[in-house]
Amino acid sequence: MLARAATRPPNDADAAWACEVKWDGIRVVIIIDAGVAQAFTRAGRPIGLPAADRLAAALGPRRRVVLDGERIALGEDGLPSFPEALQARGAASLAAERARLVAFDLLHLDGQSTIALPYVDRRQLLEALVEPGHGWDVLKIRHVREGVFAIAGWAPGEDGRRERAGSLVVAAPRPNGQLAWAGRVGSGLTEELRLAVPRVLREHVLARPAIAGVPAREGRGCVWAEPLLRCVVEYLSWSDATGALRNPVLLRILGAGEESPLSRRSPGGS
Repeated sequence: MLARAATRPPNDADAAWACEVKWDGIRVVIIIDAGVAQAFTRAGRPIGLPAADRLAAALGPRRRVVLDGERIALGEDGLPSFPEALQARGAASLAAERARLVAFDLLHLDGQSTIALPYVDRRQLLEALVEPGHGWDVLKIRHVREGVFAIAGWAPGEDGRRERAGSLVVAAPRPNGQLAWAGRVGSGLTEELRLAVPRVLREHVLARPAIAGVPAREGRGCVWAEPLLRCVVEYLSWSDATGALRNPVLLRILGAGEESPLSRRSPGGS
């Protein structure tokens, strides 16, 4: 069952809803047959998941089940980490051994489809089969953050014109105060802003970036400028692997005279 996006929980009158945790992992379907487990992504690609193998062994050779769930991985802070989940690719990798299986729906049980059963009934069958997992939801309400970032340049759009921004390069201060790469933001940019930002910064263009930690591939082709402008960005999390914001969306650009401190990355990556 796939979720649809929402901005708020259901009203109290919607008594038929159930609310559970949305884990930051990879959606998987697990097929267990005669003690052997196979896990597949939403795209149908096989994926290594030793936790599913252990579950298959625990269920024994006579059980046949299909589970809907999520492969998650915990970061050093003990919180679910999407980059860690991506690293857990091979069944023999250390990252895969640290991966967890969260089963939140039962689609098939011992030769019988359970899809037509009410959710409560499926959940009871699931809990009787394995330890209860978390993550089933129909309305997916993302926990997003919001921060203020410096604009250190832009990447030209698909047409290649330097005077039109395809995305903005944003930066945030490190503990020592030095501005560092925080990724590129393209979502939320209106056509007016795509033209306005290069126009405002054209007198402040630099030959090289004024920020640290720019990945060579990501920085290729960017137009660099003095980080004079600031913008408000909504984002999902901060990637440990790349130093960039995940799922950033530009909310607005701060106007002249608007003073707001730049966001700093916390030790947990948020």
